[in-house]
Amino acid sequence: MMIRALVGFLVGAALLFTGSVAAHASLVFGSMYTAPHSAAPEGFTLVLQMMDPLRTPIEDAVVAAEFRYFPEDATEEEAGEWHVFPFAETGPGGNYETAVTLPVSGRYQLFMRDTTYPQEDATAELFTVIDGVEEHGELLFIFPPTDIGAASVSTWLIWIVVIPVGAGIIVTVWALAPGRKKAEVRA
Repeated sequence: MMIRALVGFLVGAALLFTGSVAAHASLVFGSMYTAPHSAAPEGFTLVLQMMDPLRTPIEDAVVAAEFRYFPEDATEEEAGEWHVFPFAETGPGGNYETAVTLPVSGRYQLFMRDTTYPQEDATAELFTVIDGVEEHGELLFIFPPTDIGAASVSTWLIWIVVIPVGAGIIVTVWALAPGRKKAEVRA
């Protein structure tokens, strides 16, 4: 009886969790550099490393760099069109690379976009000069936690209500089971 209840509870919990939503629940730190360090618009490699606050690498991410020519004195309407370059994972450790070719030298607005999960759109915005002369050090950015929508309410209810109540019921049934023998006290 007890084992059946426990197995039933575990199977039910597993079925409920298969539909749960995953996205950035915390900050994700990004570190980028260009190869060569003085990136020319004719072509350079953008190298990215992603990690969480505990410095654990973020692997299997779907990340893209979006460049838009944006001179210092330009308005939003006068800025150029977007050029999107998806990153490819280059090995373990949260390392990614993409080849970038831009139309002209100058100041660019750079949007880093993480769309690993369908309901997620984490973005970080940077401005950088791509002219083949100015050296680029490490570009740092942070993907903020993403809003994962209303689907997460059921996940939180499972964690806050269903699991503790289910565990309490199992412990109560186990403790009050009629077939248990009390340990004899020896004097």
